[in-house]
Parts: sequence; structure tokens; C-alpha cells
Amino acid sequence: MSFLSFASAYGRALLAVAALIAACGAAAQNSLQPRPAALDPIIVTAARASQPITDVLADVTVIGADEILRSGVQSLAELLQRQPGVEIVQNGGPGSVSGALLRGANRGQTLVLIDGLRAGSSSSGSTSLEAIPLDQIDHIEILRGPASSLYGADAIGGVVQVFTKRPQGAAFIPNVSAGYGTHNTAALSAGFAGSIESFRYSLQAGGRNSDGFNAIVNPGNFSYNPDRDGFSTRNLSANAGWTWAAGQELVLQYFGNRLNNQFDGGAPYFDDRTITTVQAWSVASVNRINDVWSSQLTAGEGSDDSVSQTSFGNAPFKTTQRQYLWQNDFTLPLGALGVILERREEHLTTNTDFATTQRNTNSATGVYRLRYEAFALQANLRRDDSNQYGGKTTGGIALGYTLSPSWRVTAQGAVVQRSLLSGILEPLACAGNLEELRSRRVLERKPWRCALGGPRDRLSQPGQRPDRVRVRCQFQLPAAECRPRDPARCDAGA
Repeated sequence: MSFLSFASAYGRALLAVAALIAACGAAAQNSLQPRPAALDPIIVTAARASQPITDVLADVTVIGADEILRSGVQSLAELLQRQPGVEIVQNGGPGSVSGALLRGANRGQTLVLIDGLRAGSSSSGSTSLEAIPLDQIDHIEILRGPASSLYGADAIGGVVQVFTKRPQGAAFIPNVSAGYGTHNTAALSAGFAGSIESFRYSLQAGGRNSDGFNAIVNPGNFSYNPDRDGFSTRNLSANAGWTWAAGQELVLQYFGNRLNNQFDGGAPYFDDRTITTVQAWSVASVNRINDVWSSQLTAGEGSDDSVSQTSFGNAPFKTTQRQYLWQNDFTLPLGALGVILERREEHLTTNTDFATTQRNTNSATGVYRLRYEAFALQANLRRDDSNQYGGKTTGGIALGYTLSPSWRVTAQGAVVQRSLLSGILEPLACAGNLEELRSRRVLERKPWRCALGGPRDRLSQPGQRPDRVRVRCQFQLPAAECRPRDPARCDAGA
């Protein structure tokens, strides 16, 4: 029996079972454990290190697990669309291609991370939001404004980081949920988390099916097809950690989702569809060397495997990004310093003949944070060296002064030391009339700004004005190469 048939026949029974389990679990927890006091969220995206949200100088929003549950939305795109400063583009109904735009930047300038890993497409220059199911998400951090000095050229508009579900506490906690709705839509998710002495673990699996509706109803449209355009998805995430000594931990993470989405492609009675598989896995060694030095060594891989099946043939595009990171955090007599070394190896596999199908980028990032009485400072410096575009350096600084527990004044901006190639993360396949974009200086249009209601309220209500790119050069790239005809023209102000 197929998943859809099963859900259709037993959807109401599953809902009753899920409600009963949830009620019993809640009652048991309420009777056995006191409710913990609410704590300030811990942010890692804003400085690539853990810090309370009240210490963050950037514009950050955290979407927690409870808020995701209460939202009632069915997709990551719908959830992000509710956030200030976030614009969503979508090419149809549920399951169709979608992307996030932060502060007016395009999809290729808004970085999406899954547990710290890139899993986007090098051919489109963006991440498939439609292939990241809400069932697998624990919480989300949104960093608005230029973050190139932290993450590279694809973060000019900001960063959306998705954290998948992971073990919480020592108790064994199972979960199950099911749903059924219009268009014969059915959803089922189940998992568990817990720990055994020094070993912690979690596993979550889910799926969703829908018959959908006809995406194009006008018979005069070239792409018209009278069939329904539904979708199905299957997903899995796993997390394991082993603390083998005090301050020494080994962590393994995996996320995978397969999305099968139908659309109308122009040929009558042909079932056009795109099958997208997004995966991300990593192995990390987290070590506390001494009282002032912590280290994390990570190796991982993110992939986006998309195949469009149409009456004109199949169009496969698979991007694989191997990622290596060594992060060292130092506690200084005055402030804290993070030093991050990274290497990213991109490879594109397709049946189209492109001039360039692979690219390597080596990066070094330094982040200094200081809190002294009422003053706060964060300074970032990053160097990217791409074998396709060469080396570029970016920097950023943020200043804050606390006037009272309810008032803080902040100023921040990002400055490119030389010209920044935002094309470092432009589509990797450079054949045709693709353009390379270069910006000499990226400034956040948010100079001095006050807010009432405490640091957390200020951080969750960012300015809505788009960031500014002062100098922008464009080149039409020849089909046989991926370098501009005369890169010096941009440096000269052409």
C-alpha cells in the first residue's frame, strides 16, 4: 500500500493516536519535571560563535521550535515569509521552486545553511528552500545585512541558517505526528531522541503527499496541461554525539530529503516533474584544549541533485560541495577572538557541456568580539581565494553602546578592501550570457539607530531598508571562459 493510500484511509486514526501520545507525554512531563525557566536564545550565526541574543549587535531573528509548531504553515518558505525583511519568490504552489531574499538582495546573495553546511546549487547559485521540510527543523536563525566578512560573497544580503532536530536532555523522548487535508494531502512524521551515559542520539523521519491542483488552468497558455500537479517528499535526519572525555566530543550529523514535484511544461498529457534530492552530512571533533582555547575540526558535504523530466528530455544538475573547517576560539584578557580556516570544493555534474564544472575556494576568517562596560564591538575580516576568480578581502565592523537595560545604540557596516566578486558564488556553469557582478563597497544603510523595549526586541525588529551596493560592474562572459574580458575596468571605476 502506498503512503498516500495509507494516509487517506487511516489519517483520522493517526491523528487520534498522535494526539493521545502528545497528551500523555505532556502530562507525564508536567507531573514528573518542573517547567524550566525561560532563557535567552543562544545565537551562533551572527559571529560564528555561541553568544546570548542580548549580546548580538547584528539584526537577528530566532524562530524556535514552539513558534514553528504554532505557526500552522506547511513549508519553510511560508514560515520565512512572515519574518520582517524577508521576501519569498515561488514558482507555483506547495513543492514548487522557492527562494528567500533578504533586504532586497537576490537569491544568489542570500546564503542558506543547513547545520552550518552549504547545500545549494552551483548552477542556479541558490538553495532549494522547497526541499527543506519543516518536520526536520528544530530552529532557524536569520541574520540580516551584509555578512560577506563572515561567510563570503554569497552572503551580501544575509544568512538563513536551519538547524535540524537534535537530542535535548537525557530522557528518551519519542514523537509522532500526522495530518490530512485538502487535495488529498497527507503528512506523517515520527522520531525519537535520548542519551545513554556519554552518548546522545536522535532520529527523525517523515513524508508528505498531495495530489495538488492544476497549476495552469488557461487552455490558451502554451504550458497548459489539464492534469493535477502534486508533490511528494521523503526525509530523514540523524544526529549522534559522543563525549569521550571532559571537554572532548565527536559529533555526526545527517540530513536528507527527496522532493518529487509535478508541473506543467507545455506538452499535453506529459507528466512533467522535477525530482530534487538535498543532502548534508558532517563529522566534527569539538575539543576544549585549555581554559582559553577551544577547537572544532569539521569535514562534511552538501549536495543538490535536481532532475527535470519533461517531454523534451531530462535535465540533470547535481552540485556536490565538500567542505572542511577548522575553527579556533580564544578567550583573551580583553574580548574573544575566533580564527576560522575553510576549504570548499564544488563540483557540478550535468549532461550539458559547460566550460567550467568545478571550483575550489580557500578562506580565512577572523572575528573579534569585545564587551567592556556599556560598550560592545565586533570586527570581522575575511579572505577568500578562488581558483576561478582569484583572491578578495572583506571586512565588517559593528559598534554598540548600552544606554540602559531598555536602550542600545548600534552602528554597523561592511567594507570591501578591494573589489569583491559576488560572482564567486554566481552560477558555476559559465556558458552563455551569464553576468559577473562585482561590488567595490557594500554598506549597510542602517547607521545610528535606537530601539525601545530591550535588546531582544530591537534585535527581532530590524530595519526594512535594503542594503546598498555602491559600485557594480557587469560583464558579459564569453562561452569559452569564466573570467571577465577586462577585470581591471571594475577597479578603475568603469
